[in-house]
Amino acid sequence: MKDNLPEKQGMVMDRICTDVIFCFIFVVFCVGMVGISGYALAMGDPMAVLTPFDSDGNRCGYPDQTMYVDPVTGLNETRDFTEYKFKVFTNLDLLLK
Repeated sequence: MKDNLPEKQGMVMDRICTDVIFCFIFVVFCVGMVGISGYALAMGDPMAVLTPFDSDGNRCGYPDQTMYVDPVTGLNETRDFTEYKFKVFTNLDLLLK
């Protein structure tokens, strides 16, 4: 079987260098990622990703969160969650659905 395979005589000379092109594409990608990350940190709230929420949607450890808005009067009921720094699920039925 090995006798039927053609033998290569040295290195193939009709090759081109693509490393420069892909290096440029990689640098553009890295610059884009840094730009998008900077924009996200400047315009967004990174603590919303790191802060746990309870099953009612309240941020644990943060003060003055709106619990209820009365549709007739428009008054807000707020609650202070600075004493509750850890995540607690009060309605476990939401997790089972």
